[in-house]
Amino acid sequence: MATPRLRSDIVARALLRQCGQDGRSAMMLRRGDPDAGGLLVVLLGREAPPSS
Repeated sequence: MATPRLRSDIVARALLRQCGQDGRSAMMLRRGDPDAGGLLVVLLGREAPPSS
């Protein structure tokens, strides 16, 4: 028997909402299958990259 999983659109909307509540900006760049689509999360920091 398959393990029940959350739909990917619900997870994506929850991540966007949590970012908004934390004062961060987030956006969905591409929307795929709402039931079983994959999620790619990219985190960008606000601090400057280390100088070489």
